[in-house]
Amino acid sequence: MSFFQAVKLESVHPGRTRYLVVVSCTGRQDAEESCLLGIDCHARATVGLVLRVLADTAITLDGDGGFKVSVCGRQHIFKPVSVQAMW
Repeated sequence: MSFFQAVKLESVHPGRTRYLVVVSCTGRQDAEESCLLGIDCHARATVGLVLRVLADTAITLDGDGGFKVSVCGRQHIFKPVSVQAMW
């Protein structure tokens, strides 16, 4: 069984639309596996980011409607176009 959820992100590039997609599925040995995909849409859709969600992944809110994902010692900051878009 697979699951995905997408949220539109703010973009500093005019004319470019960005999405963060959460993809989750049942993998080997019935273990749930998840990843985050960063999708850029301009003339065509491209995958700009792939982050595997691991046991040490931490997600924190940054106070202005955005959030930070920390995994494997790296930090990624995302800001949805609206907080309501995430729910």
